[in-house]
Amino acid sequence: MKFTRQYRKLKNIYLKVAVAACLFVIFVIPFATRFTSPVQAEVSSRMAQGTAGYTVVFNGTPVAVTDSEDAARTALQAVRNRLNEEHGTIVYADTDLEVYADENVTGKLLDETELENVLYNVVSATAFVPDNMAYTVRIDDFMVTVRSEADVIALLEAAKNRIAGEAAEGFQVELVDSTSNGMSRRTVNVTTADIAMNEAAKVLATIDGTDTVQVTDETVFEDGVLYVGFAENVEVIETSGNANEVMTVEEALEEITKEKAEKGTYEVVQGDCLTAIADKTNISLDELYALNENLDENSVIMPGDLLTITVPTPEISIVVKEEVTYSEEYQADVVYIDNNGMYQGQQNVVTQGTPGYREVIAVVSSSNRVEYDREIICQTIITEATPTVIERGTLIPPTFINPVSTMQITSDYGYRVHPVSGQVGSFHSGIDLYVPMGTAVKASCGGTVTLAGWNGGYGWCVDISHGNGITTRYGHLSSIEVSVGQTVSQGQRIALSGASGNVTGPHLHFEVLLWGNSQNPKNYLNK
Repeated sequence: MKFTRQYRKLKNIYLKVAVAACLFVIFVIPFATRFTSPVQAEVSSRMAQGTAGYTVVFNGTPVAVTDSEDAARTALQAVRNRLNEEHGTIVYADTDLEVYADENVTGKLLDETELENVLYNVVSATAFVPDNMAYTVRIDDFMVTVRSEADVIALLEAAKNRIAGEAAEGFQVELVDSTSNGMSRRTVNVTTADIAMNEAAKVLATIDGTDTVQVTDETVFEDGVLYVGFAENVEVIETSGNANEVMTVEEALEEITKEKAEKGTYEVVQGDCLTAIADKTNISLDELYALNENLDENSVIMPGDLLTITVPTPEISIVVKEEVTYSEEYQADVVYIDNNGMYQGQQNVVTQGTPGYREVIAVVSSSNRVEYDREIICQTIITEATPTVIERGTLIPPTFINPVSTMQITSDYGYRVHPVSGQVGSFHSGIDLYVPMGTAVKASCGGTVTLAGWNGGYGWCVDISHGNGITTRYGHLSSIEVSVGQTVSQGQRIALSGASGNVTGPHLHFEVLLWGNSQNPKNYLNK
Protein backbone atom coordinates (compact mmCIF):
# COMPACT_ATOMS: atom_id res chain seq x y z
CA MET A 1 0.00 0.00 0.00
CA LYS A 2 2.85 2.42 0.71
CA PHE A 3 4.18 1.69 -2.77
CA THR A 4 0.82 2.59 -4.38
CA ARG A 5 0.58 5.82 -2.41
CA GLN A 6 4.13 6.86 -3.46
CA TYR A 7 3.37 6.14 -7.11
CA ARG A 8 0.30 8.38 -7.01
CA LYS A 9 2.33 11.21 -5.50
CA LEU A 10 4.97 11.05 -8.32
CA LYS A 11 2.26 10.95 -10.94
CA ASN A 12 0.73 14.16 -9.59
CA ILE A 13 4.13 15.91 -9.72
CA TYR A 14 4.66 14.91 -13.36
CA LEU A 15 1.24 16.22 -14.30
CA LYS A 16 1.93 19.58 -12.67
CA VAL A 17 5.28 19.95 -14.48
CA ALA A 18 3.70 19.10 -17.85
CA VAL A 19 0.93 21.65 -17.36
CA ALA A 20 3.45 24.35 -16.39
CA ALA A 21 5.56 23.65 -19.52
CA CYS A 22 2.52 23.95 -21.76
CA LEU A 23 1.55 27.24 -20.20
CA PHE A 24 5.14 28.56 -20.71
CA VAL A 25 5.10 27.65 -24.39
CA ILE A 26 1.68 29.18 -24.95
CA PHE A 27 2.08 32.45 -23.07
CA VAL A 28 5.72 33.25 -22.18
CA ILE A 29 7.68 32.51 -25.41
CA PRO A 30 5.48 34.60 -27.77
CA PHE A 31 5.66 37.48 -25.33
CA ALA A 32 9.50 37.28 -25.12
CA THR A 33 9.93 37.07 -28.92
CA ARG A 34 8.39 40.51 -29.34
CA PHE A 35 11.48 41.93 -27.62
CA THR A 36 14.11 40.11 -29.95
CA SER A 37 15.18 42.16 -33.10
CA PRO A 38 15.53 40.60 -36.55
CA VAL A 39 19.25 41.43 -36.47
CA GLN A 40 19.69 39.60 -33.16
CA ALA A 41 17.75 36.70 -34.58
CA GLU A 42 19.98 36.69 -37.69
CA VAL A 43 23.13 36.90 -35.57
CA SER A 44 21.91 34.06 -33.39
CA SER A 45 21.20 31.98 -36.48
CA ARG A 46 24.67 32.66 -37.97
CA MET A 47 26.38 31.93 -34.69
CA ALA A 48 24.48 28.71 -34.43
CA GLN A 49 25.84 27.80 -37.89
CA GLY A 50 29.40 28.93 -37.04
CA THR A 51 29.47 31.71 -39.72
CA ALA A 52 28.97 34.97 -37.87
CA GLY A 53 30.52 37.14 -40.70
CA TYR A 54 33.61 39.09 -41.81
CA THR A 55 34.93 42.32 -40.36
CA VAL A 56 36.24 44.85 -42.91
CA VAL A 57 39.20 46.93 -41.70
CA PHE A 58 40.25 49.93 -43.81
CA ASN A 59 43.61 51.59 -43.01
CA GLY A 60 43.57 50.02 -39.55
CA THR A 61 39.98 50.98 -38.66
CA PRO A 62 37.00 48.55 -38.69
CA VAL A 63 34.38 50.12 -40.95
CA ALA A 64 31.81 47.41 -41.73
CA VAL A 65 30.85 43.75 -41.54
CA THR A 66 29.86 41.64 -44.53
CA ASP A 67 29.21 38.06 -45.50
CA SER A 68 32.39 37.31 -47.54
CA GLU A 69 35.94 38.48 -48.18
CA ASP A 70 35.30 38.64 -51.95
CA ALA A 71 32.41 41.06 -51.44
CA ALA A 72 34.71 43.51 -49.66
CA ARG A 73 37.43 43.41 -52.32
CA THR A 74 34.90 43.67 -55.16
CA ALA A 75 33.36 46.73 -53.48
CA LEU A 76 36.79 48.38 -53.14
CA GLN A 77 37.53 47.84 -56.83
CA ALA A 78 34.15 49.36 -57.71
CA VAL A 79 35.01 52.41 -55.57
CA ARG A 80 38.35 52.87 -57.38
CA ASN A 81 36.67 52.70 -60.78
CA ARG A 82 33.93 55.07 -59.62
CA LEU A 83 36.39 57.70 -58.40
CA ASN A 84 38.53 57.44 -61.57
CA GLU A 85 35.44 57.91 -63.71
CA GLU A 86 34.17 60.86 -61.67
CA HIS A 87 37.50 62.71 -61.90
CA GLY A 88 38.34 61.61 -65.45
CA THR A 89 41.80 60.46 -64.42
CA ILE A 90 43.59 58.19 -61.98
CA VAL A 91 42.75 58.94 -58.34
CA TYR A 92 45.41 57.94 -55.84
CA ALA A 93 44.55 56.81 -52.30
CA ASP A 94 46.05 54.74 -49.50
CA THR A 95 43.79 51.66 -49.55
CA ASP A 96 45.09 49.15 -47.02
CA LEU A 97 42.19 46.68 -46.80
CA GLU A 98 42.03 43.77 -44.36
CA VAL A 99 39.16 41.31 -44.16
CA TYR A 100 38.94 38.53 -41.59
CA ALA A 101 36.36 36.02 -40.39
CA ASP A 102 34.86 37.09 -37.05
CA GLU A 103 32.67 34.78 -34.96
CA ASN A 104 31.77 37.67 -32.65
CA VAL A 105 30.14 39.89 -35.28
CA THR A 106 26.99 41.41 -33.78
CA GLY A 107 25.98 44.04 -36.35
CA LYS A 108 24.05 43.78 -39.59
CA LEU A 109 25.94 42.37 -42.57
CA LEU A 110 26.09 44.95 -45.38
CA ASP A 111 25.19 43.95 -48.91
CA GLU A 112 27.44 44.89 -51.85
CA THR A 113 25.82 48.26 -52.54
CA GLU A 114 25.81 49.29 -48.87
CA LEU A 115 29.44 48.19 -48.47
CA GLU A 116 30.49 50.11 -51.60
CA ASN A 117 28.90 53.31 -50.22
CA VAL A 118 30.70 52.93 -46.90
CA LEU A 119 34.06 52.36 -48.59
CA TYR A 120 33.43 55.22 -51.04
CA ASN A 121 33.13 57.63 -48.12
CA VAL A 122 36.31 56.48 -46.37
CA VAL A 123 38.39 56.29 -49.59
CA SER A 124 37.21 59.74 -50.74
CA ALA A 125 38.43 61.23 -47.49
CA THR A 126 42.05 60.27 -48.32
CA ALA A 127 41.94 60.44 -52.16
CA PHE A 128 44.46 62.50 -54.09
CA VAL A 129 43.90 63.75 -57.67
CA PRO A 130 47.23 64.76 -59.33
CA ASP A 131 47.31 67.79 -61.61
CA ASN A 132 50.29 66.77 -63.79
CA MET A 133 48.80 63.79 -65.60
CA ALA A 134 50.40 62.38 -68.75
CA TYR A 135 49.80 59.44 -71.08
CA THR A 136 52.35 56.73 -71.80
CA VAL A 137 51.99 54.92 -75.12
CA ARG A 138 53.41 51.42 -74.76
CA ILE A 139 54.23 49.54 -78.00
CA ASP A 140 55.22 46.09 -76.79
CA ASP A 141 58.28 47.01 -74.65
CA PHE A 142 58.90 50.46 -76.22
CA MET A 143 57.36 53.54 -74.52
CA VAL A 144 56.89 57.26 -75.14
CA THR A 145 54.95 59.73 -72.96
CA VAL A 146 52.84 62.68 -74.17
CA ARG A 147 50.82 65.30 -72.34
CA SER A 148 47.18 64.52 -73.19
CA GLU A 149 44.81 61.96 -74.61
CA ALA A 150 44.40 64.21 -77.65
CA ASP A 151 48.19 64.00 -78.15
CA VAL A 152 47.96 60.20 -78.03
CA ILE A 153 45.38 60.17 -80.84
CA ALA A 154 47.40 62.70 -82.87
CA LEU A 155 50.59 60.67 -82.40
CA LEU A 156 49.11 57.32 -83.46
CA GLU A 157 47.21 58.90 -86.37
CA ALA A 158 50.40 60.55 -87.63
CA ALA A 159 52.40 57.32 -87.29
CA LYS A 160 49.68 55.36 -89.09
CA ASN A 161 49.43 57.80 -91.99
CA ARG A 162 53.17 58.40 -92.31
CA ILE A 163 54.08 54.70 -92.40
CA ALA A 164 51.09 53.29 -94.31
CA GLY A 165 50.36 56.29 -96.55
CA GLU A 166 47.08 56.92 -98.34
CA ALA A 167 45.85 53.38 -97.72
CA ALA A 168 45.30 54.19 -94.03
CA GLU A 169 43.62 57.59 -94.35
CA GLY A 170 40.06 56.20 -94.27
CA PHE A 171 40.69 54.53 -90.91
CA GLN A 172 40.75 56.29 -87.52
CA VAL A 173 42.50 55.45 -84.26
CA GLU A 174 40.23 55.05 -81.24
CA LEU A 175 41.00 54.31 -77.59
CA VAL A 176 39.02 51.61 -75.79
CA ASP A 177 38.81 51.82 -72.00
CA SER A 178 40.07 48.71 -70.21
CA THR A 179 40.55 49.98 -66.65
CA SER A 180 41.75 47.26 -64.29
CA ASN A 181 43.31 47.06 -60.83
CA GLY A 182 42.62 50.73 -60.32
CA MET A 183 44.92 51.69 -63.22
CA SER A 184 43.35 53.47 -66.18
CA ARG A 185 44.52 51.60 -69.29
CA ARG A 186 43.29 51.85 -72.86
CA THR A 187 43.81 49.56 -75.79
CA VAL A 188 44.02 50.89 -79.34
CA ASN A 189 41.75 49.99 -82.26
CA VAL A 190 41.79 51.25 -85.83
CA THR A 191 38.30 51.47 -87.31
CA THR A 192 36.87 52.51 -90.65
CA ALA A 193 34.40 55.34 -91.01
CA ASP A 194 32.40 53.13 -93.38
CA ILE A 195 30.37 50.85 -91.12
CA ALA A 196 28.97 48.75 -93.98
CA MET A 197 30.92 45.55 -94.70
CA ASN A 198 31.11 44.63 -98.38
CA GLU A 199 31.33 41.04 -99.62
CA ALA A 200 35.11 41.18 -99.92
CA ALA A 201 35.40 42.13 -96.25
CA LYS A 202 33.25 39.14 -95.39
CA VAL A 203 35.58 36.94 -97.41
CA LEU A 204 38.52 38.43 -95.53
CA ALA A 205 36.80 37.46 -92.29
CA THR A 206 36.56 33.93 -93.67
CA ILE A 207 40.29 33.91 -94.41
CA ASP A 208 41.05 35.11 -90.90
CA GLY A 209 38.82 32.41 -89.46
CA THR A 210 36.47 34.90 -87.83
CA ASP A 211 33.37 34.16 -89.91
CA THR A 212 31.72 31.42 -91.92
CA VAL A 213 30.91 33.34 -95.12
CA GLN A 214 31.74 31.34 -98.28
CA VAL A 215 32.58 32.57 -101.78
CA THR A 216 29.76 31.81 -104.21
CA ASP A 217 28.88 32.77 -107.79
CA GLU A 218 26.74 35.57 -106.34
CA THR A 219 29.55 37.07 -104.24
CA VAL A 220 30.26 40.68 -105.27
CA PHE A 221 33.82 41.97 -104.81
CA GLU A 222 35.04 45.55 -104.62
CA ASP A 223 38.69 46.59 -104.60
CA GLY A 224 39.86 48.64 -101.65
CA VAL A 225 41.45 48.59 -98.21
CA LEU A 226 39.71 46.10 -95.94
CA TYR A 227 41.75 46.43 -92.74
CA VAL A 228 44.30 48.70 -91.09
CA GLY A 229 45.80 47.91 -87.70
CA PHE A 230 48.91 47.75 -85.55
CA ALA A 231 50.95 44.54 -85.53
CA GLU A 232 52.21 45.21 -82.00
CA ASN A 233 50.23 45.33 -78.77
CA VAL A 234 49.60 49.07 -78.27
CA GLU A 235 48.42 50.23 -74.85
CA VAL A 236 47.87 53.69 -73.36
CA ILE A 237 48.39 54.18 -69.62
CA GLU A 238 47.61 57.29 -67.57
CA THR A 239 50.64 58.28 -65.49
CA SER A 240 51.93 61.10 -63.38
CA GLY A 241 54.10 62.90 -65.90
CA ASN A 242 57.59 64.22 -65.18
CA ALA A 243 58.33 67.30 -67.29
CA ASN A 244 61.62 65.75 -68.46
CA GLU A 245 59.84 62.62 -69.73
CA VAL A 246 56.87 64.18 -71.55
CA MET A 247 57.44 64.68 -75.31
CA THR A 248 55.73 66.75 -77.93
CA VAL A 249 53.81 64.84 -80.60
CA GLU A 250 56.58 65.58 -83.14
CA GLU A 251 59.32 64.28 -80.80
CA ALA A 252 57.38 61.13 -79.97
CA LEU A 253 56.61 60.56 -83.67
CA GLU A 254 60.31 60.63 -84.53
CA GLU A 255 61.07 58.17 -81.73
CA ILE A 256 58.44 55.79 -83.10
CA THR A 257 59.04 56.09 -86.87
CA LYS A 258 62.86 56.54 -86.80
CA GLU A 259 62.59 58.57 -90.02
CA LYS A 260 65.53 60.84 -89.17
CA ALA A 261 67.79 58.07 -87.89
CA GLU A 262 70.87 57.39 -90.03
CA LYS A 263 71.41 54.26 -92.11
CA GLY A 264 74.40 52.03 -91.45
CA THR A 265 76.88 51.88 -94.37
CA TYR A 266 79.96 49.90 -95.40
CA GLU A 267 82.79 51.21 -97.62
CA VAL A 268 84.09 48.68 -100.15
CA VAL A 269 87.84 47.98 -99.91
CA GLN A 270 90.27 46.28 -102.29
CA GLY A 271 89.60 42.53 -102.59
CA ASP A 272 86.00 42.73 -101.37
CA CYS A 273 83.23 40.70 -102.97
CA LEU A 274 79.54 40.74 -102.05
CA THR A 275 79.76 37.41 -100.23
CA ALA A 276 82.68 38.64 -98.12
CA ILE A 277 80.88 41.89 -97.31
CA ALA A 278 77.75 39.99 -96.21
CA ASP A 279 79.91 37.79 -93.96
CA LYS A 280 81.74 40.77 -92.48
CA THR A 281 78.53 42.64 -91.67
CA ASN A 282 76.57 39.58 -90.43
CA ILE A 283 73.75 39.87 -92.96
CA SER A 284 72.65 37.56 -95.76
CA LEU A 285 73.23 38.27 -99.44
CA ASP A 286 69.47 38.59 -99.94
CA GLU A 287 69.33 41.26 -97.22
CA LEU A 288 72.27 43.08 -98.81
CA TYR A 289 70.48 43.09 -102.20
CA ALA A 290 67.23 44.29 -100.60
CA LEU A 291 68.95 47.18 -98.80
CA ASN A 292 70.71 48.41 -101.94
CA GLU A 293 68.60 49.24 -104.97
CA ASN A 294 69.97 47.87 -108.30
CA LEU A 295 72.44 45.61 -106.50
CA ASP A 296 72.39 41.92 -107.45
CA GLU A 297 74.75 38.95 -107.93
CA ASN A 298 75.96 40.39 -111.27
CA SER A 299 76.79 43.85 -109.88
CA VAL A 300 80.38 45.10 -110.01
CA ILE A 301 81.62 46.87 -106.89
CA MET A 302 84.72 49.07 -106.63
CA PRO A 303 86.83 50.27 -103.68
CA GLY A 304 85.24 53.36 -102.14
CA ASP A 305 81.66 52.37 -102.98
CA LEU A 306 79.22 52.78 -100.08
CA LEU A 307 76.72 49.99 -99.45
CA THR A 308 73.80 50.22 -97.03
CA ILE A 309 73.95 47.44 -94.46
CA THR A 310 71.34 48.54 -91.88
CA VAL A 311 68.17 50.64 -92.00
CA PRO A 312 66.50 52.01 -88.83
CA THR A 313 63.32 50.06 -88.15
CA PRO A 314 60.16 51.81 -86.86
CA GLU A 315 58.99 50.77 -83.41
CA ILE A 316 55.46 50.27 -84.75
CA SER A 317 54.23 48.24 -87.73
CA ILE A 318 51.11 49.21 -89.67
CA VAL A 319 49.35 46.20 -91.19
CA VAL A 320 47.20 46.87 -94.25
CA LYS A 321 45.00 44.28 -95.96
CA GLU A 322 43.74 45.32 -99.37
CA GLU A 323 41.58 43.63 -101.98
CA VAL A 324 43.03 43.93 -105.49
CA THR A 325 41.95 42.66 -108.90
CA TYR A 326 44.51 42.04 -111.64
CA SER A 327 45.33 39.83 -114.63
CA GLU A 328 48.52 37.80 -114.81
CA GLU A 329 50.33 34.93 -116.41
CA TYR A 330 50.56 31.87 -114.22
CA GLN A 331 52.44 28.59 -114.29
CA ALA A 332 50.97 25.14 -113.73
CA ASP A 333 52.59 22.99 -111.04
CA VAL A 334 55.67 21.12 -112.27
CA VAL A 335 55.24 17.39 -112.87
CA TYR A 336 58.24 15.32 -111.72
CA ILE A 337 59.27 11.89 -113.04
CA ASP A 338 61.88 9.78 -111.22
CA ASN A 339 64.97 8.68 -113.21
CA ASN A 340 66.90 5.84 -111.59
CA GLY A 341 69.98 6.50 -113.77
CA MET A 342 70.63 10.05 -112.47
CA TYR A 343 72.02 11.36 -109.19
CA GLN A 344 69.77 13.07 -106.66
CA GLY A 345 69.92 16.80 -107.34
CA GLN A 346 70.28 16.25 -111.08
CA GLN A 347 67.28 16.88 -113.30
CA ASN A 348 66.37 17.17 -116.94
CA VAL A 349 63.45 18.98 -118.57
CA VAL A 350 61.39 16.50 -120.59
CA THR A 351 58.61 18.87 -121.66
CA GLN A 352 58.63 22.63 -121.29
CA GLY A 353 55.30 23.93 -120.01
CA THR A 354 53.44 26.94 -121.33
CA PRO A 355 52.08 29.78 -119.17
CA GLY A 356 48.38 30.37 -118.74
CA TYR A 357 46.48 33.61 -118.25
CA ARG A 358 43.98 34.41 -115.49
CA GLU A 359 42.10 37.20 -113.75
CA VAL A 360 42.70 37.18 -110.00
CA ILE A 361 41.01 38.73 -106.96
CA ALA A 362 43.36 38.62 -103.99
CA VAL A 363 43.78 39.99 -100.47
CA VAL A 364 47.27 41.49 -100.26
CA SER A 365 48.70 41.91 -96.75
CA SER A 366 51.59 44.28 -96.06
CA SER A 367 53.45 45.53 -93.02
CA ASN A 368 54.98 49.02 -93.29
CA ARG A 369 54.32 48.86 -97.06
CA VAL A 370 56.23 45.60 -97.50
CA GLU A 371 54.05 42.78 -98.78
CA TYR A 372 54.23 39.60 -96.70
CA ASP A 373 51.22 37.62 -97.91
CA ARG A 374 48.96 37.35 -100.96
CA GLU A 375 45.83 35.22 -100.59
CA ILE A 376 43.94 34.49 -103.82
CA ILE A 377 40.23 34.36 -102.99
CA CYS A 378 38.86 34.09 -106.51
CA GLN A 379 40.25 33.50 -110.01
CA THR A 380 38.94 33.18 -113.55
CA ILE A 381 41.08 31.11 -115.95
CA ILE A 382 41.27 32.72 -119.40
CA THR A 383 43.96 30.44 -120.90
CA GLU A 384 44.86 27.11 -119.26
CA ALA A 385 48.55 26.58 -118.41
CA THR A 386 50.34 23.34 -119.32
CA PRO A 387 52.83 21.87 -116.82
CA THR A 388 56.58 21.47 -117.26
CA VAL A 389 57.62 17.81 -116.97
CA ILE A 390 61.01 17.22 -115.32
CA GLU A 391 62.84 13.95 -114.69
CA ARG A 392 64.95 13.91 -111.53
CA GLY A 393 67.59 11.53 -110.26
CA THR A 394 67.14 9.03 -107.47
CA LEU A 395 70.76 7.76 -107.09
CA ILE A 396 72.65 8.88 -103.98
CA PRO A 397 75.53 11.10 -105.28
CA PRO A 398 79.12 10.88 -104.07
CA THR A 399 80.24 13.19 -101.28
CA PHE A 400 82.77 15.88 -102.22
CA ILE A 401 85.26 17.13 -99.63
CA ASN A 402 87.35 20.31 -99.46
CA PRO A 403 90.49 19.66 -101.59
CA VAL A 404 92.73 21.68 -99.22
CA SER A 405 92.97 22.06 -95.45
CA THR A 406 91.30 25.49 -95.30
CA MET A 407 88.16 27.03 -96.80
CA GLN A 408 89.26 30.66 -97.20
CA ILE A 409 87.59 31.82 -100.43
CA THR A 410 89.39 34.77 -102.05
CA SER A 411 87.25 34.85 -105.20
CA ASP A 412 83.76 33.35 -105.38
CA TYR A 413 81.91 31.62 -108.18
CA GLY A 414 80.21 34.00 -110.63
CA TYR A 415 80.78 37.36 -112.30
CA ARG A 416 83.64 39.56 -111.13
CA VAL A 417 86.32 42.04 -112.15
CA HIS A 418 89.16 39.83 -113.45
CA PRO A 419 92.10 40.25 -111.00
CA VAL A 420 94.72 40.07 -113.77
CA SER A 421 93.13 41.64 -116.87
CA GLY A 422 90.82 44.01 -115.02
CA GLN A 423 87.97 42.97 -117.31
CA VAL A 424 84.58 43.94 -115.85
CA GLY A 425 81.89 41.23 -115.84
CA SER A 426 84.33 38.34 -116.29
CA PHE A 427 82.74 35.03 -115.27
CA HIS A 428 84.64 32.99 -112.69
CA SER A 429 83.87 29.30 -113.26
CA GLY A 430 85.05 28.06 -109.86
CA ILE A 431 86.22 29.26 -106.46
CA ASP A 432 89.72 30.40 -105.47
CA LEU A 433 90.96 29.00 -102.16
CA TYR A 434 93.89 30.76 -100.51
CA VAL A 435 96.71 28.39 -99.51
CA PRO A 436 100.49 28.93 -99.28
CA MET A 437 102.72 27.64 -102.06
CA GLY A 438 103.29 23.87 -101.86
CA THR A 439 100.12 22.97 -99.88
CA ALA A 440 98.88 19.39 -100.42
CA VAL A 441 95.91 19.16 -102.81
CA LYS A 442 93.56 16.16 -102.33
CA ALA A 443 91.00 14.52 -104.60
CA SER A 444 87.60 15.91 -103.62
CA CYS A 445 86.00 12.57 -104.57
CA GLY A 446 87.21 9.22 -105.92
CA GLY A 447 87.48 8.83 -109.70
CA THR A 448 89.70 8.59 -112.77
CA VAL A 449 92.29 11.19 -113.80
CA THR A 450 91.44 12.59 -117.27
CA LEU A 451 93.93 15.51 -117.36
CA ALA A 452 97.33 15.91 -115.67
CA GLY A 453 99.42 18.68 -117.26
CA TRP A 454 99.52 22.22 -118.55
CA ASN A 455 96.07 23.74 -119.35
CA GLY A 456 96.48 27.33 -120.59
CA GLY A 457 95.37 29.97 -118.04
CA TYR A 458 94.85 27.21 -115.43
CA GLY A 459 98.60 26.51 -115.48
CA TRP A 460 99.50 23.06 -114.20
CA CYS A 461 96.12 21.35 -113.82
CA VAL A 462 94.42 18.05 -112.87
CA ASP A 463 90.93 16.91 -113.94
CA ILE A 464 89.22 13.93 -112.28
CA SER A 465 86.07 12.25 -113.67
CA HIS A 466 83.65 10.88 -111.07
CA GLY A 467 81.09 9.34 -113.44
CA ASN A 468 77.62 10.49 -114.46
CA GLY A 469 79.03 13.61 -116.09
CA ILE A 470 80.69 15.08 -112.96
CA THR A 471 84.33 16.29 -113.18
CA THR A 472 86.42 18.24 -110.67
CA ARG A 473 89.29 20.51 -111.74
CA TYR A 474 92.31 21.67 -109.73
CA GLY A 475 94.27 24.61 -111.24
CA HIS A 476 97.42 26.76 -110.73
CA LEU A 477 99.41 23.82 -109.27
CA SER A 478 103.18 23.82 -108.64
CA SER A 479 103.60 20.05 -109.17
CA ILE A 480 101.42 17.07 -110.18
CA GLU A 481 101.60 13.63 -108.52
CA VAL A 482 99.12 11.60 -110.65
CA SER A 483 98.83 10.64 -114.34
CA VAL A 484 96.04 10.33 -116.91
CA GLY A 485 94.05 7.09 -116.54
CA GLN A 486 95.04 6.62 -112.89
CA THR A 487 92.27 5.77 -110.39
CA VAL A 488 92.38 7.88 -107.24
CA SER A 489 90.45 7.66 -103.99
CA GLN A 490 88.78 10.45 -102.07
CA GLY A 491 91.30 12.42 -99.99
CA GLN A 492 94.34 11.04 -101.90
CA ARG A 493 97.07 13.62 -102.50
CA ILE A 494 97.19 14.45 -106.21
CA ALA A 495 99.31 17.64 -106.38
CA LEU A 496 100.83 20.62 -104.59
CA SER A 497 99.33 24.11 -104.84
CA GLY A 498 101.16 26.91 -106.60
CA ALA A 499 100.84 30.03 -108.75
CA SER A 500 101.16 28.71 -112.31
CA GLY A 501 99.10 30.08 -115.18
CA ASN A 502 97.19 33.35 -115.17
CA VAL A 503 97.31 34.39 -111.47
CA THR A 504 98.35 37.22 -109.15
CA GLY A 505 99.52 34.96 -106.32
CA PRO A 506 99.48 31.40 -104.93
CA HIS A 507 96.07 29.75 -104.50
CA LEU A 508 94.05 26.73 -105.65
CA HIS A 509 91.38 27.16 -108.32
CA PHE A 510 88.69 24.49 -107.75
CA GLU A 511 85.92 23.74 -110.26
CA VAL A 512 83.00 21.32 -110.54
CA LEU A 513 81.69 20.56 -114.04
CA LEU A 514 78.50 18.70 -114.97
CA TRP A 515 78.60 17.42 -118.54
CA GLY A 516 81.17 20.12 -119.28
CA ASN A 517 79.19 23.00 -117.73
CA SER A 518 80.59 24.71 -114.64
CA GLN A 519 78.61 24.44 -111.39
CA ASN A 520 78.94 26.32 -108.11
CA PRO A 521 81.37 24.12 -106.10
CA LYS A 522 79.78 25.20 -102.81
CA ASN A 523 76.66 23.28 -103.85
CA TYR A 524 78.69 20.06 -103.87
CA LEU A 525 81.23 20.34 -101.07
CA ASN A 526 80.44 18.23 -97.98
CA LYS A 527 76.99 17.32 -99.30
